[in-house]
Amino acid sequence: MLQISLVGHEGVGKDTSADMLQTIISNSVRYSHAAALKTMTAKMLSITVEELEIAKRDNDTFSMTIDNTAGLPGTAKTKTARDWLIYVSEELVKPIFGNDIWASALQALLKNPLEGTQAVIKSDDRYPVEFDFENTVFVFIDKPGVTGDSTTPYWEHINALQAMCAQNTDKCLTIVNDGTLEELRDKLVVLAQQKGWVPAPTPKAVAAPSPSSPARRP
Repeated sequence: MLQISLVGHEGVGKDTSADMLQTIISNSVRYSHAAALKTMTAKMLSITVEELEIAKRDNDTFSMTIDNTAGLPGTAKTKTARDWLIYVSEELVKPIFGNDIWASALQALLKNPLEGTQAVIKSDDRYPVEFDFENTVFVFIDKPGVTGDSTTPYWEHINALQAMCAQNTDKCLTIVNDGTLEELRDKLVVLAQQKGWVPAPTPKAVAAPSPSSPARRP
């Protein structure tokens, strides 16, 4: 099954592009590594996923006590919603299940895809290990002036993926998001047609000119 992985730094338009591609490619589904992570983090903070998204957007902070050793007083921590997501992934989940847990979960899911699914569209691949997944095409979304937050643990991973793609252009494509939403969608449509993900438009038939009526004799 085709996997289309949209890659890029935060703010370049990956989710927007993924939403657009899902409407362009028939029988395609969205998958997000972050979906399970957001559910876990929201439950830990006693809020809903929707409230977590709003808090992330507004840069809100949450405080809670982390008890790392049963029976001993925990440590009070205050973090933004975004930093709590990173904390849960990097400090709680990966030390137990490994650095590839989110990518491995996707591969396990794809072993039993929904019937009729043509493509899986991902918008949050970040790790170089994902470069070796079969049937995966990487589409880098590049937005001029947006270089990401170098303080996050994902920044170097995304740059590493981009460097690997620079040496394997058959597996990697680039979309420059430098215009309107309509222009971005047009670029994605052209890309999908060029790669054969959707049929190319059928050229419109040109109507033959009608024969001129014979001149009447006087």
